Amino acid sequence: MLNIFAMNVRFLSVLAIFALIISLSACDDNQDNNQQNASQQGGMSQQAIDVGFVEIKPVRIQHTNQLPGRVVSYQVAEIRPQVSGIIQSRLFKEGSYVEEGQQLYQ
Repeated sequence: MLNIFAMNVRFLSVLAIFALIISLSACDDNQDNNQQNASQQGGMSQQAIDVGFVEIKPVRIQHTNQLPGRVVSYQVAEIRPQVSGIIQSRLFKEGSYVEEGQQLYQ
């Protein structure tokens, strides 16, 4: 039983040391090396890279929506004569507002 425990501890120790070595090797000063290489190549001329661009200008646009629809009044008034006779003239404009008690026809 003690042998198995000692083997597990040894295996875990070796595994931990191996993981530590790998993680430390990943922490390389690669960035410093790149900067040194760039400074050494600074004497060499670098060719410019062509890039595309778009010039932006403010433009006024109209934002409208055309939607199909139907207009229906929410109230309907039926006008009936109180006396019999012939209408001679209409005293209001169609679609205009009228006051209560205002004479509409003559």
